[in-house]
Amino acid sequence: MQTSLHEAEAFVDRCRRAARALQHELRAAPSIARAAAMRFTQLPTLRDANPDDLIARNATLRARAQDVVAYEHGFLSWGELLRASVPLHRCVTMHCSGMGAFLNQWFTSHAEAAAALATGGGYLLPYRTQFFVTVAGAIRELGLDPDDPDWRRIGFDWVQPRDPEAHLRLCRARFDVMLARGDELP
Repeated sequence: MQTSLHEAEAFVDRCRRAARALQHELRAAPSIARAAAMRFTQLPTLRDANPDDLIARNATLRARAQDVVAYEHGFLSWGELLRASVPLHRCVTMHCSGMGAFLNQWFTSHAEAAAALATGGGYLLPYRTQFFVTVAGAIRELGLDPDDPDWRRIGFDWVQPRDPEAHLRLCRARFDVMLARGDELP
């Protein structure tokens, strides 16, 4: 049965809250913390971990808790849960802390950003409810290749791409970079 985008995003949000709760349970009363730690040992990478060590270290990252919740829902990782639940373009963020070093042109409407792109070139990207036009160095900072031919295919416009397949390939590349860097996923 096909689910709507709203239902898929609600599912991901419930899973995100469950992961946050699991992380907090590690800091709860001993019996609750032990039960939470046992859930972490379901993960193949933590199968041999001592639950008491997990509690004592309390070094479990939110990403690990998200992986546990995803695993409990039949996915191998949080990234796989996101890929299966929400369209990929909704899972990637097109801004990172290192991009502050670049002079980006910011806009409140896509039309304004598209006009700036048409006259000055660059790469049009979204950020929350805004849009910005940036340079090749910022694209590299995102972990993407600014010379990838798919940028030309999408018209250098991430928001209204001309070629959906090229856009999907760029989304996959960005998502893979986010996973490899350990960036927080939506």
